[in-house]
Amino acid sequence: GSNLTLSAGANRSCGAPATGDGVGSASLSVKVTGADVGYVISNSLTPTSGSFSNCDSPIVYGSVQTVILSTASGTSATAKAQIVLPVGYDYVVGSFVCNSTPLCPTFTGTTTDPATGAKIMNLNIPAGMTTGQTLDYGFSIQPTTFIACGDYKVTFTTFDEVTGLSCPTAPGGVCSKVIVQTGKTTYTYNVVKPELQITNLNGTYGSGSYSGSITVNNTGAINQTNSAPSNPVKVDFYCADASGNPTGTKITTITLAGPVAAGASVTENYTVTSSACATGKLVAVIATSSNCICAPSQKVMDVLPVATNDTVAYTAGSTTSPINVLSNDTTGDTIVPSTVSLVAPSGATGVVTDAHGDITSMTIPGEGTWSVDPTTGAITFTPVSGFTGTPTPIQYNGEDAEGNTSNNATLTLDLLPIATNDAQCYTASTSAVTINVLSNDTTGDVIVPSRVSLV
Repeated sequence: GSNLTLSAGANRSCGAPATGDGVGSASLSVKVTGADVGYVISNSLTPTSGSFSNCDSPIVYGSVQTVILSTASGTSATAKAQIVLPVGYDYVVGSFVCNSTPLCPTFTGTTTDPATGAKIMNLNIPAGMTTGQTLDYGFSIQPTTFIACGDYKVTFTTFDEVTGLSCPTAPGGVCSKVIVQTGKTTYTYNVVKPELQITNLNGTYGSGSYSGSITVNNTGAINQTNSAPSNPVKVDFYCADASGNPTGTKITTITLAGPVAAGASVTENYTVTSSACATGKLVAVIATSSNCICAPSQKVMDVLPVATNDTVAYTAGSTTSPINVLSNDTTGDTIVPSTVSLVAPSGATGVVTDAHGDITSMTIPGEGTWSVDPTTGAITFTPVSGFTGTPTPIQYNGEDAEGNTSNNATLTLDLLPIATNDAQCYTASTSAVTINVLSNDTTGDVIVPSRVSLV
C-alpha cells in the first residue's frame, strides 16, 4: 500500500525558503483494501531553456509521464496531475505545448494554495493509458515578484480516484471517493544572482547639488553585466533621516557604468541635483524592484571634509602667529586638527612627516619654513634671515574622523605695505615743496599712491 507523507514549508523573512523547508515525515505503508488504481506513473521534470538566475525571462520545462505496472484498463477518466510551483512564480499563459499528439493531457488552468500562496498547474490525464505509453509536454513559468537567492523546488504529482469503496464507518458504509497518488517527483534548483553591496558613499553639498563617489562590491559568484539578465545597476537616492534610512520621495536614480564582476568592486562619481536634506546627507539604495540581485542594499552618505582657501595678512620679514586654517573649513565634515598636512611642492626641502604620513614641516629654499602644530593644526611661517618678500602660497589638507581626506586648499600670505619715515630739507618762507613719500616704502607690499592719507 501507499504511505502518508506530511511536510512543512516556511520562508525566511527575506522571502527565501527557510532551512528545512519542505522536509517531511512519512508513515509506514498503509494498505487500504480496494484503494488500488492498478497502475503507477513515472514522472520526470526537466528545464529545457531559461535561467533560474534570470529575473525576467521565462523558464521552460519539459515533462514526460510514462505509465508503468498497468493493469489492462490503465488510467481512468479521473486521472490528474498537479504541478506545484515555488511561491513567487506563475504559469506563463499560453505556454503549454503537447509533444506527444494525439496522446496529450488537458491543461485545465491554475489554482492557488490558500496556505502558501503557491500556484498549482492542473492537468487531466487521458483515460486508457497502459504500460509504456507516454505523455510528453512542455510549459513555462516566470517570476511574478522578487525572488531571493536560495533553493526552490517544483513538485509534480499524479493522482487518480477510487469510488464506491467499502467504508464501514462512513455514512451508508461507502466512501464516495478516495484519492490515490500514482506518482511524484520533485525538481530542486538554486537561484544565484549578483550579490551587490554599497560599501562606500561619500560626498559634499554645494551650489544646489550633492556630489561624490559610490563604491559597489559584488560578493556573489555571478557577474553583474550591463546586458540581460542583470543589466546596468540602478541606484536610487533619497534624503536620509536621523537614523540613516530613506525618507520622503525618491530624489533621482542614476545608472552605474559598471559592470561589476563577481568578487570585484567599482567606484564611480555621482551628482544629484537637490535642495539640501534636513540631515545634510543622502542615502543610496540598490533596490530589488529595479535590479536583478539577491537582496537590496543601502548606504548613508559619509560627508567629506572640505578645506577652504585662506588669505592672511603678513608683515615682511616676520614670523607669523599660528594661523588657524580650519576656522573657515565649515562646508563639509569636520577636519580633525591633528590630521592637517602640508602639501610639499616641487623643490621643497627638509620635509618632515609624522607617523600617519602627514607632512608637518617643510622648507621653501630662499623663503622660509612652514610648520604645523600637531595638536591644533595651526600653520606657522618662519622666514629665513634676510627674506622680506612675499612667500609663495602653499597648500594643505586634512582628514575627518572617518579618515576621508579633504581637497587641497591654498594658504596665501598677503604682504602688508610698510611706510618708512621721510626727511626733506625746507627753507623757511619759500614756496611749497613736493615730497615723494613712497620712494623709500620698499620693504613691504607696494602702496597705491591714490590711497596715501594724512594722519
